[in-house]
Parts: sequence; C-alpha cells; structure tokens
Amino acid sequence: RGAGTTRHRPIARARWAYDEWYRRRDMDPEIVCGAFQRRARRADMPFTLVAVDGNAPIGMVTLKLKDLRSMPELGPWLSSLYVIPSRRGQGIGTSLISAVIDEARRRGFHELFLFLSQRSMNVLEGFYTRRKWRCIATAPDNDGLPTKVFRLDLNQ
Repeated sequence: RGAGTTRHRPIARARWAYDEWYRRRDMDPEIVCGAFQRRARRADMPFTLVAVDGNAPIGMVTLKLKDLRSMPELGPWLSSLYVIPSRRGQGIGTSLISAVIDEARRRGFHELFLFLSQRSMNVLEGFYTRRKWRCIATAPDNDGLPTKVFRLDLNQ
C-alpha cells in the first residue's frame, strides 16, 4: 500500500467517484473526469491521494478547502474516501485518512471536516466515530438531503 499518482489514475478515480456519488445525479461523466485530471496536475487543493498495490489503484481520498455548500464557513474537508470493494476491511481507508490528516497538519490546519454520503450512513458514522471524529451538526448535503457533519481536532 502506498500513495502516488500516475497518468492513468485520474481516470480510475473519476470512474470510482462517478459510480459511487454522481451517477444518480445524472451528471456527465466527462465533468467528473476533468475534475480529477486537474487535481492530479497540481499541488494545491483540492488534491487526491491514491492508495496503490503495485501499479493498481485500490483507493483514494481528497482534501478540499470547501465541500459542503450548506456550511461554507467550514473547512478544510476530507472528501471522496473510496476503497475498491475487494480491498475493504484491510485498513486501506484508515491509512488514506491518516495520510490526509498528515497533509492537513503539514499545511497548518488545526481541524478537518467531513459529511456522510447517503449510502450506508450508519456504517459510515460508526467508522468515523471509532477514529475520533465527532458529529457536530446535521445539515443538507449538496443534493439537499439530510446528512451528518463531522469534525476532527488535529491538535490531539
């Protein structure tokens, strides 16, 4: 397991993101692909870290300054955590979260936020709570559906 990027990985990440979060919105896959290609070419935010096994991408996570439109005052955000189904439960998601936390600290941030996707909300809530994230609010997600917002204190 490691984090890195290569030319083909933005396409893989875009496909994962599209299938997991954007397909039900009837969004053009090319828009999602373009966003991930831009993230792979720059060092500023948002940027995406990728877990790889050999040359194969197996997971990703993104660090963004802004994410939840209903709470624009909060940031930065852990976003788009995804691990391919065959590799879930092996600590890859936790490793990706740790890498984003390290990067956020390196950039001088003292807190991180995230909001839960509509899929498996109860499972996700337990996953993040076990990793010391605390629910701070309920708010509309970017599709207007209720979600829970979590905060992690990076000073601990």
